[in-house]
Amino acid sequence: MLTTTTLQEAFKIYLDEIKSCLNHKCYFAMLHLIVVLPDICGALESVDGKAKMECYKDWCERYLKNHRISSGEWYEIRCKLLHEGRTATSWGTSSYKGFGFLHPGLKDGNAHGEVVDGFLHLDVREIADDMKNALDGWFKFLEDNPASEASKNVEANLRALVCETPPQRIEQNGVILNVATVTKTSSLP
Repeated sequence: MLTTTTLQEAFKIYLDEIKSCLNHKCYFAMLHLIVVLPDICGALESVDGKAKMECYKDWCERYLKNHRISSGEWYEIRCKLLHEGRTATSWGTSSYKGFGFLHPGLKDGNAHGEVVDGFLHLDVREIADDMKNALDGWFKFLEDNPASEASKNVEANLRALVCETPPQRIEQNGVILNVATVTKTSSLP
């Protein structure tokens, strides 16, 4: 059975990277992590464990509650940012011309949620907080609803999620080797 603690541990690599990006002011890298998380969550909920547009949008609709951005707009942000390096919309499905991403607390006259020349301005820290809250809500749902199809699929697919192994110290023939941290498929039960 899934628990919030198990899910937090499984997503630790992502949550730690988001914190690290915030601490080191790597906001653009953090934004990439944020927009990929609904893909991971949606894939884990699917029977085959694979990411699909419908799964992404459905997950956003249920957990990433933001009255300014629809699930379709989240998906367009993901596609434009990850695959084209753009923030302007072009699919004709968005309420905005595009999205402007602000550094946390930046005082350039534009505020989080403000629309300027058709572009919705979003503070990346606010988006990170929204994503953390969405994950917390999802974790709670999965823990509270173990008989749900989503929970069963996540439990079946979770062991394939990437994780980090700690650095290891190995001695061979009197020589000590420090083996770096490895990112690999999870060993969760």
